[in-house]
Amino acid sequence: MDEVAEANWHEARPVFFEDHKYNLTLTFFDAVEEPRIIHPNKEVEAMFNTVQTASGEYVISSSLDFLNQPGHFAMEFSYKNTAIKQAALISVMSREKNRRKNTK
Repeated sequence: MDEVAEANWHEARPVFFEDHKYNLTLTFFDAVEEPRIIHPNKEVEAMFNTVQTASGEYVISSSLDFLNQPGHFAMEFSYKNTAIKQAALISVMSREKNRRKNTK
């Protein structure tokens, strides 16, 4: 993967390291029904918990562990707001962390 300048981070895909665990939380402020996680592996979908707050937002959360396996992870979520049905794709790369320090 190429190095991305900090000024361009907003345009880059996130990178997750396969030897870390991550907590992912998505908050839907305008959903009128429960959002759904969409993934080919139903076990991944089942890892996510959805709650509706007292003020009406939906919160979906899960812990992600790539089990020390580099590769590609993608999932979609879908929800309906007051205007239209929305869908989005989350796609991330997990890569091995460079543990050596640059000596130059």
